[in-house]
Amino acid sequence: MARKSKKKRTVKVNMKDVTTRRRVAAGKYRVGLQKLSLEEGDKAEYIKWEFAVLDGKSKGAPLWFITSLAENSLWNLRGVLEAGKMKVPDGKMELDLDDILSDYEQVGVEVEIDHEYDEKGRPQIIEIFPVEELNRVDDDDEDGDDDGDSSNGDDEEVTAEDIEDMSADELEEVVDNKNLDIELDDIKGLKKKRAAVIKALEGDDDEEETEKYEEDEINEMKKKQLKGIVEKHDLDDVDTSESVKDLRTSVIDALEEKDLMEE
Repeated sequence: MARKSKKKRTVKVNMKDVTTRRRVAAGKYRVGLQKLSLEEGDKAEYIKWEFAVLDGKSKGAPLWFITSLAENSLWNLRGVLEAGKMKVPDGKMELDLDDILSDYEQVGVEVEIDHEYDEKGRPQIIEIFPVEELNRVDDDDEDGDDDGDSSNGDDEEVTAEDIEDMSADELEEVVDNKNLDIELDDIKGLKKKRAAVIKALEGDDDEEETEKYEEDEINEMKKKQLKGIVEKHDLDDVDTSESVKDLRTSVIDALEEKDLMEE
């Protein structure tokens, strides 16, 4: 009787630099860019971004994001580049993935869990934003008094001290809940956004009307923000159909005529 050969029961693997994959819960995280690759898509090429969580229990966990190179999706790519402090011209540009990988700064991301293809759920980045806008960790939540948006609800008093600790998203909630007549998108910088909300809460409309701008501040604004300045100060002679570069110059000139530029 022929003897059956014994099936192989061993296998060789290399576990060097291999770590257990950590699961990422829904929330906001500080992340760093690890890898970039150009991939072929059904309709257009896309850039695949791989980030790693930098803090907390999920430190080291990978997260992925995709930016399509289709013309109607370039707004998404622009937002991701600008969040990492990359300069994006108002026109054609050539992307060097190696330069992006070396120069891209840390960013904040918001993660949701997608259960469509995985019963346990896959972490999915739904927003990428500058790291300084990352929501602070509110130690007060550990007290167990979860009454919803008690810090900025319509019936709750919001103090200047509260505002000074708020993120951009929390400021937007205060503006909405208190029906404040300000457009935070038109204000550059978290510090100035906080100051504008404090003024609006105090009813300091006269001081807000005399707000002056710095040239560097205008030169960092996007077209939407520039249009907001034009509307806010009735700069009727400014043609908002100009290129962003020309529009910035026109806005600065018009503001100077109204004595709304810092010396």
